[in-house]
Amino acid sequence: MKSRKSLLIKNLIACILFSIPVITNAQAGVLDHTFDNDGKVTTLIGDLCEGNAVAIQSDNKIVVAGFADISPFAFAAVRYNTDGSLDNSFDGDGKVTLKVGTGNSRANAVAIQNDGKIVLAGQAVDSSNHVFAVVRFNTDGSLDTTFSNDGIVTTFLGSYISWAYAIAIQSDGKIVVAGEYDGGNISNLDFAIVRYNTDGSLDNTFDNDGIVITAVTPGNVVDNLHAVAIQSDGKIVVTGETRQLGGTDVDIALVRYNIDGSLDLSFDTDGKVNTAIGVGNHADFGCSVGIQNDGKIIVGGRSFNGSNYDFSLVRYNNNGGLDSTFSADGKMTTAIGSISDLGQSLAVQTDGKILLAGFTEFPLSYPQFALVRFNTDGSIDSSFSNDGISTTSFGNTGAWGYAVDLQSDGRIVVAGTNDYGPYNEIAVARYHAGVLGINDAGSENSPLNIYPNPFNVITTLKVDFFLSDASLRIFNIFGQVVKQVDHLVGHEIKFNRDNIPVGLYYLLLSDKNHIIAQSKFVVSD
Repeated sequence: MKSRKSLLIKNLIACILFSIPVITNAQAGVLDHTFDNDGKVTTLIGDLCEGNAVAIQSDNKIVVAGFADISPFAFAAVRYNTDGSLDNSFDGDGKVTLKVGTGNSRANAVAIQNDGKIVLAGQAVDSSNHVFAVVRFNTDGSLDTTFSNDGIVTTFLGSYISWAYAIAIQSDGKIVVAGEYDGGNISNLDFAIVRYNTDGSLDNTFDNDGIVITAVTPGNVVDNLHAVAIQSDGKIVVTGETRQLGGTDVDIALVRYNIDGSLDLSFDTDGKVNTAIGVGNHADFGCSVGIQNDGKIIVGGRSFNGSNYDFSLVRYNNNGGLDSTFSADGKMTTAIGSISDLGQSLAVQTDGKILLAGFTEFPLSYPQFALVRFNTDGSIDSSFSNDGISTTSFGNTGAWGYAVDLQSDGRIVVAGTNDYGPYNEIAVARYHAGVLGINDAGSENSPLNIYPNPFNVITTLKVDFFLSDASLRIFNIFGQVVKQVDHLVGHEIKFNRDNIPVGLYYLLLSDKNHIIAQSKFVVSD
């Protein structure tokens, strides 16, 4: 039996440990070195490949979609484990390619269904026609033959150009794919939305034939669509840009549809909003769209400042009006340097902060990943990489960041393309979000209780609500994951110490959507 003196000393050590201001994660915006040792990973498929989109599975594995040159260009997807290694349970080597149609094809978007199936959307050439192309894979990387019998759907919209750039999954499992349509005149592009049933067939409840074409600006005008999002009420929001009628200026375009595919007339009276950020000869591009928990809509992209491009954000109220609580006028532009900065993709953190990812040529003379974080009021978040801006080089050639997503523990994943000399390759970087700190854990209002604490063999985690599919991660004081348990169910969870050394640890409980609870504990001998 341990002496009373030994127990007193042990309790004193625990009290001292809990009083030390330790942060398990590095500063926000810093590369996460638990990801492939340096926070970065690159993957080559075939002779050349590019990463255009990223999605995070419920188990935090990372799926990147794009294309590979396997003669001709083909759909490509790569899946990584949480440590950055290729996931060999995905088609044997973590990589899958698929030729769609009779010519070149490429995936521009990816989404994960609730059942874990992976859906890619993009474009293909089929018998000289350019078509929307949608492919669904099972979780092991095989084609899902319950989707249009062979896992592949192509949709000809009746024009030379039918290019799909974005995808979203509705709560009922229907698949919304968005892109562009030329209407037989290549100088007149319109927004195009196609909705599919879960089996891959066109959804005839969506504008009667599953297809909606929208001219944002009437006349012989180019409307480019880049992104789509689904509101909690099922309404569909898309963004891109439109050229002003009779002019050369380009405005951000935002359109909202009802569930049946009709334009939502409660949104700026006609379902469409055009926004100019710059003045004079301006060019403003909406490249990504997100929906906040309060229903406000954020569009991220870039704006021309007269000599080069800056990152840009615009926030709208639910009725389509600009949100004046965001940077005073609803608009925010950010210059990373004196060379062009191109925002491409946004994500909203659980605390409401906004991430905009893309690429910049500053401070180097070649492109590199760029990531900026904004506070909820539109101001730059100076706690993120000291000045709100993080840039990442993969070498001395060029790297383009095209997509961003968040893991359930808050870590930030940016995917794109790296030029390593003769060829391009898929590139992924992961960053700390800076939201996981021991100082912030274990508050008296936390829904999580740990007992006993300290413990030496086993302890119990108890929450005041039912967990349906949660994940538990244990971090040491250096921010490294030392234990992970997935698919937790119930109110109480028994946690076995296993081989974790004596010391202070940080616990994070999360589901696929958000952080549930966080706390700290001590393992004793």
